[in-house]
Amino acid sequence: MGLSLLCGVWILACVGGVYSAVSIGIGPCPGGRKPGDKWYLPGCQECVCSNGSYSCASCGSVHVSYDPKKCYVEYPKTSYPDCCVPQLLCRGQPGFSKVKLAAELLKADVPLSDAPANKRRRKTKAKNKAVTLTTKVNRRKKIVRKNKEKKLQYNNNI
Repeated sequence: MGLSLLCGVWILACVGGVYSAVSIGIGPCPGGRKPGDKWYLPGCQECVCSNGSYSCASCGSVHVSYDPKKCYVEYPKTSYPDCCVPQLLCRGQPGFSKVKLAAELLKADVPLSDAPANKRRRKTKAKNKAVTLTTKVNRRKKIVRKNKEKKLQYNNNI
């Protein structure tokens, strides 16, 4: 029991502590900053000036699995690294906004109901593809016929 609890805490510490993607600049620090200076950039980044270089850390990649019809992800408007931790807001939770959920659904092009997409529309798309293919085949046949006619006319004129 004690070992499994210890392992669980260690895994949480690792997951909770991994935030970063880092970029390094060689040369003087921007804006006349001195070694030891720290500044923040838009997009949840923290930069630190060192001797002859500087580094900027950002969140890296974070993935959260959730049902987009019931929840949305929001990032806190704080400074690095707190801005890297996504907040999952679902229906019924404090701070949940129906307007934000609707906006996220529109951005993601998620259907608003669990019902399948309009079947009539799907049939129309399939029908359109078939019509397009048939039209292409017919055009090709027409071109071949015209070419044969031209050859016959040419041979008759000779």
